[in-house]
Amino acid sequence: MLRAGAPDDGSEWVFAESGYLLLYALLGGSAQRTASVIPMYEALFDMKKYFITDSAILNPTRRRCNMKSMIRVRISAADVHYGGNLVDGAKMLQLFGDVATELLIRRDGDEGLFVAYDSVEFKAPVYAGDYIEAVGEIVSEGNTSRKMKFEARKVIVPRYDLSESACDMLDEPIVVCIASGTCVTPKDKQRKG
Repeated sequence: MLRAGAPDDGSEWVFAESGYLLLYALLGGSAQRTASVIPMYEALFDMKKYFITDSAILNPTRRRCNMKSMIRVRISAADVHYGGNLVDGAKMLQLFGDVATELLIRRDGDEGLFVAYDSVEFKAPVYAGDYIEAVGEIVSEGNTSRKMKFEARKVIVPRYDLSESACDMLDEPIVVCIASGTCVTPKDKQRKG
C-alpha cells in the first residue's frame, strides 16, 4: 500500500500498488467514495491498462516520456529547390528541428540542442503548395538526453489541374518522411524537474 499525506476531507490516503491515485482524484479526493467504487472498477477494468502505476506517479520524469508536439505549415514556392516545384528533403528536417525545440521547451524550459539523427527516411516527394504536419514525440529520456521520433505527413495538396487555387484535404495523410534523433538539454539549463 502507498500512503501519502492527508486530503482535505480529513480521511487518510491509502492506495494499492496498481495506482488508485487517479481514481481517487477523479472522485474528488474522497477516500470513502474511492473505497466504495474500487470493487466495481476492478471488475470492469484491468487496472494495469487503465490507471497510472505508482512508479509513474512517484517519478515525474517517466510521465514526461511520450510528450508530443505537432506543427502544420504550407510549403511555399520559396522552399522549392528542384525542377517541377520539388522541395528539398532538408525542409522536413528543419520542421523536425522546430518540433524538437518545442518539445524541449515544454519538457525542460529550454530550447536545448539537437545532437544527431539516428535515422532519416524520405518516403514521398513534397511540392510547393502542400500542407505538411510535422509530429514529434519524446520516447525516452536520460539525465540530459531526450530521444525523439518524428513523422512528416502531407495532409493537403494543391489541385492545379482544376484551378490555380484549388486544393484537396487528403482522406489519408501521406507520410513523406520519418526520423529519429537525440536532443540534449544541459543540466544547468533545465528549469523543469
